[in-house]
Amino acid sequence: LLGEPAPEWTCQDWFNLAEGKESLSLADYKGKLLILTLWASFDLNGSTQQRMQELNYLHEIYKDRDDVAFLSIHDAGLVPNEIDFAVRTANIRYPVGCDTKEFETFSAYNVNQIPQTIIIDKQGLVKYYEVDIRLHALIKAMLRK
Repeated sequence: LLGEPAPEWTCQDWFNLAEGKESLSLADYKGKLLILTLWASFDLNGSTQQRMQELNYLHEIYKDRDDVAFLSIHDAGLVPNEIDFAVRTANIRYPVGCDTKEFETFSAYNVNQIPQTIIIDKQGLVKYYEVDIRLHALIKAMLRK
């Protein structure tokens, strides 16, 4: 996927959307650096919890910039009220979608571990697929370009 156009996601339910919004698409993020994380709440005690805390921290840092956005997509293993509870428990303040029952988005992004954080550039191209512990450094570097 690196260097390729980011695949569109297919979410059936949304949480934390702005007033008046019912869904989000990749086109909504054109011209923005998008930090996309695919996750599942069954791992909220392990690496997913650490990543969600890191994302909350970074979202707080960049929330006033109009060229950086955060979005996460939960797997399709839970019903909406369970995902809503997980979103509130993890204190996520940015938009969260729920993948379709067929895990279409997870498949489109070739997710084989969670959490998977992907950086999509302002032109909609996948720039980073594995961010490990360098997420903040990668965001800063991409904003300097």
